[in-house]
Amino acid sequence: MFVESDIREFLDALKSESATPGGGAASALSGAMSAALLSMVMRISIRKIKDEDVVEELQKLIKRCDRISSEMAQFIDRDIEAFNKVMDAYKLPKSNPEEKQNRKAKIQIALKGAALVPLNLMESVKEIALCGKKIVDIVPGSVISDIGVSALLANSALEGAYYNVKINLKYIKDSSFNEEIAGKGSNIFSETKNTLDSIKQKIDKIVEGS
Repeated sequence: MFVESDIREFLDALKSESATPGGGAASALSGAMSAALLSMVMRISIRKIKDEDVVEELQKLIKRCDRISSEMAQFIDRDIEAFNKVMDAYKLPKSNPEEKQNRKAKIQIALKGAALVPLNLMESVKEIALCGKKIVDIVPGSVISDIGVSALLANSALEGAYYNVKINLKYIKDSSFNEEIAGKGSNIFSETKNTLDSIKQKIDKIVEGS
């Protein structure tokens, strides 16, 4: 369980010749760090904001981002497990027609699972982006760059997860499943990308003094 490992252990595994952890797990870690940074920003901001309504809203958002960060960390292992199921399915015997048919069916089931994990990850990134959008205009300028880093990490998680959705769909034979998941993935990507871009534009104006 990599979610319980330290950073050095995870990086050592990431750079090894093993296929897991890979890009999906790295995307999940980026998302977890993105949400954690927003929590940090809000905890620092609460000490400086006197408006009780704003403080109450930030406290709610902190809990939300803490939850998302924990969930995103779990995606590291979920991605590895999904990939391993695909690999296990490809290793099934195929010495006769019955075994071949069983192998094909198990591969398709595993691929669908492997496509859904990054899609769910994308949904969590969308939630992170919405939190960032809510706080970018109300936190002190001293922590605005941290929101920017959070947005960049969220973007990496989003694009990385989307790659994994699309690569798995490429090998799935169920056209109705592909159409549904491709549509969901495209919508989540577009909406989240727009939100993250709007955050970045606001931060760029602040840090560049315009």
